[in-house]
Amino acid sequence: MSIIERYILKRFLVFLALFHIGTTTLFLLAEFIERIDDLVEKNASFSHSFLYFFYKIPMLSVEAMPVSVLLGSVTTLFIFSRRKEILSMLVSGISIYKIISPILIATLAIGLLNFLASEFVTPKTNELWYYNWRVNIKKIPIKSYQEQNSVWFRSKDKSIIWFINHYDPKLKKMKNVTLFFLDNNYNLRKKVQALQSKWDKKDSNWIFFNGKIQKFLSSGNIYKKEFDKLKMNVFEKPSDFEDIRKDPEQMNYREIRSYIDFLKQTGVNPTKFEVQKWSKLAKPFMIFILVLVIIPFTLNNSFNFSSAIGTIVSVILGFSFFVIFYASLSLGDNGTLPPFFSAFAPNVLFLGLGTYFLTFLKS
Repeated sequence: MSIIERYILKRFLVFLALFHIGTTTLFLLAEFIERIDDLVEKNASFSHSFLYFFYKIPMLSVEAMPVSVLLGSVTTLFIFSRRKEILSMLVSGISIYKIISPILIATLAIGLLNFLASEFVTPKTNELWYYNWRVNIKKIPIKSYQEQNSVWFRSKDKSIIWFINHYDPKLKKMKNVTLFFLDNNYNLRKKVQALQSKWDKKDSNWIFFNGKIQKFLSSGNIYKKEFDKLKMNVFEKPSDFEDIRKDPEQMNYREIRSYIDFLKQTGVNPTKFEVQKWSKLAKPFMIFILVLVIIPFTLNNSFNFSSAIGTIVSVILGFSFFVIFYASLSLGDNGTLPPFFSAFAPNVLFLGLGTYFLTFLKS
């Protein structure tokens, strides 16, 4: 890397760091304003309140990075243009593409690092944040925090639908559980209701207590039988129900991919999570494409703009990208667009625009 390239990269990283600290702080301040009343109402201690915001920083930092890169790159190139440094480099025989290459390469690396942070750092800090919020601040007991309420689950062979009003994964016990048995045409043929159920480790099956069986006969009659204790050998084990404990918002790419497979097996529409999965892969490239789009306008050597107007146009283009990107994800969530298309279409659109605009650069 030449001295000029190191100089450009250093200036860009300095402005990026400043804007990233500022943007993350603004996001944190917005979170503080939103939550301060809840913290006061719950009489949260200073240490728990501090940890609430501390554990939020990694996630907010990841979310703030695209905006920080946009502002950092615009400011860097704007100052270079205002000080005629870009012109001096061009007069010295340095190609315009060599001038912008350190910033473009840096944004690719930043996008990758941001993705790795969202994969390996924020899921863990989000879990710590959620635990602190639920257990330490809202004073929900650990046992209740770990339990699950109102769980719907479809068996792997799709022949049984479970409804569990209350599930304790530690004790492997259920309360107010109902099993709906379906035939090959998905018609209800049997229903089992029980006040309680627990896992029998010795026989590897579920034992149901104080319930009743209803069989729906082809004649239209219903056979009913009450029971005090009933052993049932079904496919589902406690680990199957524990897989649904984690909030999908806290998952990384690998976890959400496994969660989608789980939803498909249980017959639940995974479209919303498919969109989240693909967006996790699209966002790292979004950072690079943002800079690619705004460079021709910020450098201002191809369009009849003043430096200030070129900078304003760049910022407007950048934030337009954000609006279109998240609007596309919303259309994917409601099924209007296919999940993959909703995540990557804005990237492809602006990549094409950025590449087209680059052809106007004068080297």
